[in-house]
Amino acid sequence: MRFHAPIKSVLFTCFTTFFAFTTDAQTKVIKVKMDQSIAKVQPNMWGVFFEDINFGADGGIYAELIKNRSFEFAKPLMGWSVSRKRPQEGEVLVVNRKEANAANPRYLQIKKLTDDFELINEGFKGIGVKKGMRYDFSVMYRQLQPGVKMVLLLKDPPGGCIVEGTDLANRYQWKNTIGPIEERKLLINRWNTEFAHRPAPDYYQTFGLGFFEYFQLAEDIGSDALPILNCGMACQFNTGEVASLDELDPYVQDALDLIEFANGDISTTWGKKRAELGHPKPFNLKMMGIGNENWGPQYLERLAIFTKAIKAKHPDFKLINSSGTDPEGDRFNLLNTSLRENKADFIDEHYYRPADWFLKNAGRYDNYPRNETKVFVGEYAVHADKNVIGNNRNNWQSALASASLMTGLERNADVVQMASYAPLFAHIDGWQWAPDMIWVDNLQSYGTPDYYVQKLFSTNKGTDVVSITLDEKNITGQDGLFASSVLDQAKKELIIKIANNSDQSQNVDFDLDGKTKLKSKGTIDELLSANLNQLNSFENPGAVSPKISAISLKGKKLNTTLKPYSFNVIKIPYN
Repeated sequence: MRFHAPIKSVLFTCFTTFFAFTTDAQTKVIKVKMDQSIAKVQPNMWGVFFEDINFGADGGIYAELIKNRSFEFAKPLMGWSVSRKRPQEGEVLVVNRKEANAANPRYLQIKKLTDDFELINEGFKGIGVKKGMRYDFSVMYRQLQPGVKMVLLLKDPPGGCIVEGTDLANRYQWKNTIGPIEERKLLINRWNTEFAHRPAPDYYQTFGLGFFEYFQLAEDIGSDALPILNCGMACQFNTGEVASLDELDPYVQDALDLIEFANGDISTTWGKKRAELGHPKPFNLKMMGIGNENWGPQYLERLAIFTKAIKAKHPDFKLINSSGTDPEGDRFNLLNTSLRENKADFIDEHYYRPADWFLKNAGRYDNYPRNETKVFVGEYAVHADKNVIGNNRNNWQSALASASLMTGLERNADVVQMASYAPLFAHIDGWQWAPDMIWVDNLQSYGTPDYYVQKLFSTNKGTDVVSITLDEKNITGQDGLFASSVLDQAKKELIIKIANNSDQSQNVDFDLDGKTKLKSKGTIDELLSANLNQLNSFENPGAVSPKISAISLKGKKLNTTLKPYSFNVIKIPYN
């Protein structure tokens, strides 16, 4: 094996070098009509999907470094170890004061000591500490007798679906995630036991990153928050437990209260609570999802109750409706038909599919109804062969296929008004699901090829879709090409996105038709690899990353060569 791998690498390099000089001799003429706006691109067209999966919150972007900080896990000392020269039975006890403090019931009782005693926390797959940064450690403790000295040491080491919950008792409840940290009730994470091949017995939700922090995060990064709420149904892949229709009132009230918490005047109950937490100004929440990947008549019954109650009080508030787990089949067809008949605001479509499905569906929305019901592609990612696991699933092929499909989403921005790749984060030592956009350990992170595709779309989304055709047809796979085009009225740019899924270079003449006065110079961002299995990694985070170069126009003509297996973003400024 050690001998074979280098030879395989050399052979592949030779192979791809050969491809680099192979060109489709026929020049394709692609026409862009700049003067007619086909559709407006929504400011929040390209979003970010965040779920506490793969240790994305606890052990991820939530700054807490201590695992099981209040001894609340099912095994109270999970993540902790005791070191003592002469340990004695019963000198360390976990005391439960549930009746006195149900939200934070446990504490550690240590009997009288006569020598050194160490209580060690392992952190989330270790504890990452960077030189020069400040770290605050806080502890609540009481000692009955003076003379005990506590010392803090950093020791070298010895070597979506959560909304539903497995059952309703373990569903995500936003009211339990706000207020003082020590009063937020811990909950087992749905992904703790979901996959036998990736068990995570130490995966719990402390809710240190709760709804208040979630809204603050959205505000800080300049995005619109879109929370998804439980609709009285547990995950249908697990228990499938449902609340009866006459028991839905508390669930519906939670949704109404969340809107008041986010948007209400400080004279309201929940608006006042928001102000007390330090944010008197409303968060301006505009939308929420009712249920996640739920399906069937039982979902439609419950959705109708939520919709009636919310719309009665907030008629302009947008609701995201589930279309189930798949983008086709009986479940999808039932929901898609029913939701459109009921004039739903948004239908949430999810697809985790192979690369060829993405390529075949780049024209999926070309013939969708143009009416008041819009599409939110709330979760999507190319899933490679099941034999490929972990971060190896985020190869260049998956990213290129995603880019190809996304040109179809952008071309149909009057139908698809929001989309978000999923999931966002994964810990290299603690993942349950792959692929993922960004991989992390306790000190580092890197963006996958999918990350750079998402970045190129989201930072070049434009304001108006314009026509781009090959032989007067949308470009949805002819000779491996996929394309969309937009104008950015704010930046004054024409932006063309085009993917070449072919193993050959392709010569293209862009005929830029219209009265818009283009400048003679522009740029092209090229994202490519001749190796479809190419990965980014901690060791080589930029193996697949954009390279920018200059381009020149001749009047309203642009000639360029699209390299094999490449995604290209062409930007041409105009006056």
